[in-house]
Parts: sequence; C-alpha cells; structure tokens
Amino acid sequence: HGKISGFIIDEDDNGPSSSVVASRFGGLLNAYKLINYTPERDYRFIEINSALRVRHADTIKTICKEITNSEVTISENKLITINKSLTFTIILARCRKTSTDKCRWIVRLDRSINSDINIIVRMNSLNSVPLDYYILPSIDSFENELNLKENNSLFFEMYRFDDIKIFFKMLSTNKKEVA
Repeated sequence: HGKISGFIIDEDDNGPSSSVVASRFGGLLNAYKLINYTPERDYRFIEINSALRVRHADTIKTICKEITNSEVTISENKLITINKSLTFTIILARCRKTSTDKCRWIVRLDRSINSDINIIVRMNSLNSVPLDYYILPSIDSFENELNLKENNSLFFEMYRFDDIKIFFKMLSTNKKEVA
C-alpha cells in the first residue's frame, strides 16, 4: 500500500529491525528523505517536538542559572528544588494551529511529580520562542489537561506573565521575608 511503519518493519523477518533503521538512518523519516519520498501524513510535529525537548533542557538551565545564591537541584523527572524547600516544574506548551488558523496549546500537568509551582511556557506560533508564561501554584486547583487559547478566562489570565522575571522577583521577595 506504499506505507511503512516501525511495526511493519519489525514484522518482516527478512529485513532489518526498526531499531537498525533508526540507528543507520536516524529514523524512518530520514530514510524517507534519502529516497525523496514524502509521506502523506505531515510529520513536522516530530521535528517540532524534538526541538522543544532541546529548548526545554535549555530553559531549565537558563532559569536555574538565574536563581542565584540558592541551592538548586534537578531530579530525573525534571522537578526543580530550591534550597530543599520550594519545588517547581517547567512545562513547554507547543502551539498548534486549528483549521481556522487559531493558536491552541494543550498542557498536561503531571500530578505524580507533586510540585509547588508549575511554570507553563507557552510557545509562539512557530514554536521557536516563548510567547508568555503561566505560573500556577499547586495550592489552586487546575485540570490535569489544560486547553489554552489565545485569550483565556479572566481567572486563568491572572496567572499569565509576559516574561519569567516576575518568578525571580517572587523568589527574591520570599528570601527577604525568610531572613
């Protein structure tokens, strides 16, 4: 039928496994590119997700670097802890365009991580730079899955900030109160 997948590759006893294809060609999509084949399905989201994973790691490093005079640790599940007390996570929200060219962001909050604060970094329409930030305290109740639009309810917009500087300001205010 002119279509191939990792599952079909693994079912063929005469050919290489899908992991061999991934190892040799960098994945099935790269193998397609080498033979000038364009699949019917749009797989750009894979490249976007890959770039966002790199950006997520860079964002964590950048934010942690900004938190000065504090002990910062990052667990394997990306839970960031400041001075063994305040915990937060950083979630990058990929922009998806609707058929009417409106931007939408689907955010899944991982309740198993149990952070004090979730920082949602809403990406611009090209998913290249942050558009804005939502700083959500865990003390307030939010759905596990948030469907964000370009403009959201007033209640939710109270948590929206144009940049992350307010978070650092909150941290420095908190330090002064403790001292």
